[in-house]
Amino acid sequence: MIPADANWQSACPQNVNAAVSLVHVLSFPGLPGVGPFAFCSPGSRSPGSLPYISTMAGGGMESDGLQCTATNAALTVEILDYDQIFTSALAANTFEGQQAMLTSGFMGLGQADFIPCGTYIVDTVEPLEANLKYRLNLRDKGLLMEQTVWPYGNNGWPTSSANPLSVISDPMSILNAIMAACGYGSGDLNTPVISAYQQGLFYGCTMDFSITQPPQAKAWLSQEIYSPLAGFAFWNYAGKYTPHFLLPQGPPTVASYPVFTPRSIRDPIPVPGAGPYCAALMMMMDYDGQNYNTQNLSTDTAGLALYEGVVQITNRQSRGLRSANGGCMFAELAASATFRRYAVKPWILNYTSFWPSIVLEPGDVVPVTHPQIPIKGVGMGFVNRWFEVQKKEPNWVDGTVDLSLIDVNWMNATQRVIAPNGTPNYAGSSAAQRAEYLYPDQGQMVY
Repeated sequence: MIPADANWQSACPQNVNAAVSLVHVLSFPGLPGVGPFAFCSPGSRSPGSLPYISTMAGGGMESDGLQCTATNAALTVEILDYDQIFTSALAANTFEGQQAMLTSGFMGLGQADFIPCGTYIVDTVEPLEANLKYRLNLRDKGLLMEQTVWPYGNNGWPTSSANPLSVISDPMSILNAIMAACGYGSGDLNTPVISAYQQGLFYGCTMDFSITQPPQAKAWLSQEIYSPLAGFAFWNYAGKYTPHFLLPQGPPTVASYPVFTPRSIRDPIPVPGAGPYCAALMMMMDYDGQNYNTQNLSTDTAGLALYEGVVQITNRQSRGLRSANGGCMFAELAASATFRRYAVKPWILNYTSFWPSIVLEPGDVVPVTHPQIPIKGVGMGFVNRWFEVQKKEPNWVDGTVDLSLIDVNWMNATQRVIAPNGTPNYAGSSAAQRAEYLYPDQGQMVY
């Protein structure tokens, strides 16, 4: 979540369009003396103010927990060349490859209280209208991940089947190694998040790879880290690479800001839609160079029963998970996290909200209150039901944000512990015991 101090929150209206006073500022830290360039909405321009930025589009974020992917959309900014200020800057500097920082605030608010909305790299600069305007195409910092890494095997010769490279470590150490091989430093990584996963969720998880061909970094991380462990990664507002895994390590931090009620949602009654479905997951592991020798099938009984037992198996492969190193346990954990979200086709809320929602990022959990949205099996309306952000698309000029949220209210349930020895089985237990305990049943948890 993007940090926003009390001054910004106070200046940002919860329940009305903020465009009347919006100000966006684009700066280039690596080019002293250049910019910053600002966008001021028509309603916020004071006499003499210069709207250097005429329009902005893109810059959204989207995640898919079932496909284990995430994307940062490119940002397009068009700058009016008032008094040839940008033409002069372009003649004296190379903008391509430079870092660009976007902040956002309001008229009358000090720039120290503006929030950071994104950190980008300049991809291209296009002159328009005989150099009266310029279009800047900005992208995330992930281009270096397109390269291949680990070119040399254990013996120092080029990596091949005859000269393999052994990579044996926990998932987050391997992630750090891949990013370092791409040329990223610690300042490019969300190290607190990575360290928390390393010491928490993946403590004791050892992955064992034999690399016989230099892999493409981004595709390899997607296939070998995020897919088998049920996660994804994105570049956050500060330009830091941030992994996120579906299985929570503990009770999540639920956002207290922004507030989602009928007054702060622009659409009168958001219509929920059904999410994707996954109630059977096959994890293939113990790769010997040719075959996967272990197949771990996990199923969700409730999800299969709800859809009349139709089994649509999602297949995933991992060349690094080993059954001897607890691979089956981590496969079951990933399956459990996946089923929690997708075994009953969760509600997906899509709606347009006001500008406070700009602070949200994929993986953030927010409470939503609405009396007129039905929740299947629960009834009409809900109070503080938990949803997780999947997609955010800012409308920079209008001062609104399009959101897509997935229902994760199961994380809002009372925490339960494993049923101790001597407790009756699930079928014979009391309502109080079922509310307090988790019941292991043939390798799965019964709730």
